[in-house]
Amino acid sequence: MEKRYTIKKMKCAGCANKITATLEQLAGVKKIDIKLAEQTVNVSFDDQKIKAQQIEEALSHAGYPVD
Repeated sequence: MEKRYTIKKMKCAGCANKITATLEQLAGVKKIDIKLAEQTVNVSFDDQKIKAQQIEEALSHAGYPVD
């Protein structure tokens, strides 16, 4: 499954790196594609291992709530 998240608090490469590191720790996340200029993150994941809500919660906990 793939889902796109808009994260308006993502402003720089440091933010993108933190988001990547956060998502890489989650079991079931397969691919992360960040578009800094668009403030979006596309996440491919195995929905049998992780749910979209869990990804959103991890982003929020890292300081990057989904808009």
